[in-house]
Amino acid sequence: MRLFYFDDSGSRVPGKGKPFFVLAGFGIDSDDLPLLKKAVTQQARFYGMELGYPTELKFHHVATLRDNKPTKPQWMLRSGLTEMNQRRALVYSCLRAALSIPSAEALCVGVNKERLSGDQSAISEALTLLLERVQLNCQKHGTSGLVLMDEERKEDKALRESLRQGSPFFQYDRIADTIAFMPSEESIGIQIADLVAGGFSRHINHGDPGYLRTFARSAVGYPHSVIGRGLKVLSNLDTVQMPAARTAPWTTQDREVHGWEMQFTQKQKLEWKSDGTPNLIFPFDTDSR
Repeated sequence: MRLFYFDDSGSRVPGKGKPFFVLAGFGIDSDDLPLLKKAVTQQARFYGMELGYPTELKFHHVATLRDNKPTKPQWMLRSGLTEMNQRRALVYSCLRAALSIPSAEALCVGVNKERLSGDQSAISEALTLLLERVQLNCQKHGTSGLVLMDEERKEDKALRESLRQGSPFFQYDRIADTIAFMPSEESIGIQIADLVAGGFSRHINHGDPGYLRTFARSAVGYPHSVIGRGLKVLSNLDTVQMPAARTAPWTTQDREVHGWEMQFTQKQKLEWKSDGTPNLIFPFDTDSR
């Protein structure tokens, strides 16, 4: 059995926010879920963050500078991560830990809201593309799957209806039951899906490849046919590219985030070569050798 965790990123309203609405996450063999939880919890602990209800990972906390909402704690700040690049490093580490598990495969869909006609819904279009890829992923592994999403949704009924109707190309016979909705603070899988969705959105909406670089190797179809399989945009008028390799010298942000990651998680000594590249790099990143 495969488990598929998904979350969204960005506004789904045309004309509001960045162009792409993203629905993304990952699939994993159900037997490997305890391994994922252990790996991510360990990475967070390196940064002083103890995951477990109600403490959770949230992508938007990377850029959230205040902890002034009693009902919505900023857990990264409360864990002592006061610098934005420290929080970015935490997300890099957790994404890499989760998606480097062999059975974990990323599935990411982006819908350009400005290209939709009046009767099209961004979330419905994205969900159809995503469920098609869930069906293909289950076929690839010769098994069935369950789809789980964050519970904070107004469209639960419409999303389940999309699953019942299938797509023009598939009946979702490999998806074992209707979509299940669950609170993110109770599920490490939903939390990682939130990070995947946020990271993919940063890539296609902002030209920021750093997050995707940590998990693109896990995208379905890598390295031969990942575009259109694991990473997909709705229209042929839009394109999605794999993250480009970092070139010498690394940018100031790349250097700082890499430094924090090495400081928090590794025992080896990080040094910078004369060309501005590091002596140590994480082997799962897309530009590693």
